[in-house]
Amino acid sequence: MSKIVILGDSAAAGVGDQVEDGIYKGWGHYLFKSLVNMKEYHNISRPGARVREVATVQLDIALELKPKIVIFICGGNDVLRNNFNPKQMYQDLIIAIKKLQDIGCDVYAMNLHDPSKLLPVPNLLKRVLQRRVFAVNHIYRMLEEKHQLKLLNITPVSEVYNKEIWHVDRMHPNKIGHQKLATFFAEILRENKHKVSPIFVDSPSKSSKTENVMWMVRKGTPWFLKRSIDLFPVICYLAVCEILGLTHKISPAFEADISESIEQLQIA
Repeated sequence: MSKIVILGDSAAAGVGDQVEDGIYKGWGHYLFKSLVNMKEYHNISRPGARVREVATVQLDIALELKPKIVIFICGGNDVLRNNFNPKQMYQDLIIAIKKLQDIGCDVYAMNLHDPSKLLPVPNLLKRVLQRRVFAVNHIYRMLEEKHQLKLLNITPVSEVYNKEIWHVDRMHPNKIGHQKLATFFAEILRENKHKVSPIFVDSPSKSSKTENVMWMVRKGTPWFLKRSIDLFPVICYLAVCEILGLTHKISPAFEADISESIEQLQIA
């Protein structure tokens, strides 16, 4: 039986397209509905998941399901952590992709957009984010070129930076954004000989300022307070390293030799 499995973090889980409290549809749902020959849909992604979890815990579940198609989105949470390690991410994803390909699975992924184009952040933090996003996206390019990963490259897509397709938190797509992502994935699946029906995309609708404030009070602020225990010290650490010119303390792959350092990685 043909199955599609989604792995990853909150972007893969559908956060931003909530239908009930804690229940999301997301791009995976819309894509599955359009796939002509897919009979089962399993989304085992989790908000907050990092690459290591995707490539181990989530991967093991996916392998048991024996899917025809696996799509993953991950790396965004790694970017915001102090122990960001692109070499380890690369190694983990190579192994995961190989295991999926060994069972006859088509493996797809999406790289990261530039969050600094949507979030009003200080220039210092903007530079740090851009460096890390560059490192993650370089990994994805390497996986595409050397390990037959089928990659959706959204970084240069201008439509991705239209604020009308983003949730008020500016970190997750809204319903329309998820529908748009589904159309992007549909296109790359068609290019790889999968039958995909057209996907309907709703018209943009702006939420009121009152609704945005209510969301921030009820959802945004509690989330921020919960995450700030981890994120705020990390951001301070990154900023100090940047000011003192200690970018090597953040990650060796930030430097100009990132391509060479990852290419030289040997997988046992």
